[in-house]
Amino acid sequence: MGPEEYFLHPYFDVLPDVRWLFADLKVAAGGPVLRYRVELDYNQHGALARRLTFHFHELELDRRFRERAATVLVELEAEISQHLATLGAEQMAKHFLALGVREFECHGNTLETAAYFAAAESHQYCAGGYQN
Repeated sequence: MGPEEYFLHPYFDVLPDVRWLFADLKVAAGGPVLRYRVELDYNQHGALARRLTFHFHELELDRRFRERAATVLVELEAEISQHLATLGAEQMAKHFLALGVREFECHGNTLETAAYFAAAESHQYCAGGYQN
């Protein structure tokens, strides 16, 4: 095992104060789907970036996060239901972006942070295109 093939330790490993948890939001026939991934610059963060990626894949965190994503999607859809009629799709995207920035500033790399940014990037979703 190389040095980057060890799990992160919650007390001894300090993660950088940058976004490293990202999500993609796709609207499929069955509704919206969030897929999570890790992105951390290997050149800047070296072995820590490789360890974080290893940790994410070995613990199958994307699968685990997708199981919890249904709850996050309910929250996102509540935001759209509440604001889409008055904001429109473009402003809805800006609203999700602002929520993502606030969530990151308050809580860091959470499922919700990644989901807000992913929602902001999906015009179809912000326009209410996830509804059947």
